Amino acid sequence: MHRIALTGGPCGGKSTSINYLKEKLADLGFSAIFVPEVASRIIGAGLDPRFMSPEQFDPFEELLLDTQIADEENYKRALVIKSTRAKDSVPENKRIIVCDRGCPDIKAYMEENAFYQMLRRKKLTMSDIRDLRYDAVIHLMTAAKGKEEYYTLENNPSRLESDPAKAREADDKTLAAWDGHSHKVIIDNSTLFDGKLKRVLQVVQKIVGIPVSLEIERKFLLDGTTLPWIPPVSHQKIQIEQIYIADGSAGESRIRRRSQDNEGSVYYETFKQPTESPMKRIETEQQIDAVTYNRKVKNANPNCDVIRKNRYCFSHVNKYFELDIFTEPERLRGLALLEIELTEESEEIGDMPAWLGKVTEVTGDPRYSNFALALRK
Repeated sequence: MHRIALTGGPCGGKSTSINYLKEKLADLGFSAIFVPEVASRIIGAGLDPRFMSPEQFDPFEELLLDTQIADEENYKRALVIKSTRAKDSVPENKRIIVCDRGCPDIKAYMEENAFYQMLRRKKLTMSDIRDLRYDAVIHLMTAAKGKEEYYTLENNPSRLESDPAKAREADDKTLAAWDGHSHKVIIDNSTLFDGKLKRVLQVVQKIVGIPVSLEIERKFLLDGTTLPWIPPVSHQKIQIEQIYIADGSAGESRIRRRSQDNEGSVYYETFKQPTESPMKRIETEQQIDAVTYNRKVKNANPNCDVIRKNRYCFSHVNKYFELDIFTEPERLRGLALLEIELTEESEEIGDMPAWLGKVTEVTGDPRYSNFALALRK
């Protein structure tokens, strides 16, 4: 079952994208369920945050989180019912649940301390509500950024942002709320709206593996000695442990543990195969549990070191970057690599943040592949 969240600033095109995906995914033979936006339903029911006192606001956001989690679980059950038939059940890889916003969106509307206090009360971590719940997140940029003439309140009576300036602020906060997810894609307003819809579909097809699941990325080498200790922009820091597995396959098989603030971990198994393009690789990835991870560790490739690194995830000019600073093995300590995942090879990156310093592209350089770096010299 594929799990995708659609998010973004107000008037970004989520509702239209969902209607578009309903038709296109059905045409592609997928069994799909769409989880409606929780906030709009509750505000529309009469609980309007514009008229709340301060002491009511955090309980309101907690209600949204509880409802979001409950809705997603119930809609997953609905998808199972929809997809299970006596004669022709839909296979797991053809089932998809699309959420109109997700749990991390709530972070954009709360004070940070209050948000994390709420998670601790519920014995939840950021990884629980972000990485474990969604395979990917697609951020649709508000029309208030670059397409102001199309910004309107008419298509959603529950929309609280009355002018483009407030919409841009909400878009920025929502974008930052999802930093740290391993598969976050930003759909900007560089095309007409029809083109925006087609780019959303293109991303969804890539996520579900149509025609195959491709990783398209560019990689850059940075001077780790001149980088600031902490990135001077909004970011999320992720701790990564990466181990290559000896399974006799022709591609690269690895397992990975992602942690944040030493609170909870998410585990992945990934298999990658090269293509003719240095920017493209066929990628198959699935979440696994801790027991499976620890069992596979015993089959680690004896020719490879365990890689440990800190990953700083941040957005810049409509792009999502991942900055890796290696901590282990000792021979790689301080190595700094910047990666950006693209939807297509021709996609422009634009200017890099000035604080990164000297940037050297190493896309396709075999010395800087993750597997080559792990190999013991």
